[in-house]
Amino acid sequence: RLNSAHRTDGRPVPSLLFLHIPLPEYQTVWEMGITKGNKKETICCPRRNTGLFSSLPPAGVEGVFCGHDHVNDFEGTLEGVRLCYGRVTGWPDDNRISTKGMFTRGARVIQLREGEREFSTWLRLQGGEVVHQSQGPASQRPCAVA
Repeated sequence: RLNSAHRTDGRPVPSLLFLHIPLPEYQTVWEMGITKGNKKETICCPRRNTGLFSSLPPAGVEGVFCGHDHVNDFEGTLEGVRLCYGRVTGWPDDNRISTKGMFTRGARVIQLREGEREFSTWLRLQGGEVVHQSQGPASQRPCAVA
């Protein structure tokens, strides 16, 4: 169970959670078809669901960010919590991520707004291109599937 810090109005302080390994709910949100972005490899989450995700909304967690799966960069919202992958940043000897081309290196940018309970996030690719995955209605946001 997560203990959350509360403001004087009794509401939890808005929070973000950063993990290396994705939670099982990343697989859930992908299977529901409510994601934007790319899934080019298996979601390597734990087989056992410990229930951590269910404690996040009451604790004020509004976004979860993970890495681990180098060629996934999708995001989706489940029970009011945005689940976001980062973007491959390293220089491995892996053909999936090489300069030969399947997945351009980049980073996920997170912008917080002072005094607001929301955040923006987008991808900035190695060449400077900005990818806004969360724009437009869900039906207009294609997802690449491996």
